[in-house]
Amino acid sequence: MYLQLETAYADETTKLKPPHRFVPWLLVNNQPLQEDYQNFIEYVCKAYKGRNKPQACKTKALEINKISAQDTNPRVCFR
Repeated sequence: MYLQLETAYADETTKLKPPHRFVPWLLVNNQPLQEDYQNFIEYVCKAYKGRNKPQACKTKALEINKISAQDTNPRVCFR
């Protein structure tokens, strides 16, 4: 069972467009966040269309923080 699940996720990963370049590689509404993965909650809250907003969208001061080109520690792992 575990092997089937792992294989299914591996197949999904190889079909990503654009292909993933590093880990973590996050998608919101099938759009990759690229290097802006640190703002994941912001993107999810903006994309959420349900009635009851998740608590994280209510309590966190949401603001997209762009990663600076001078950031020497982008916190990602490239393949």
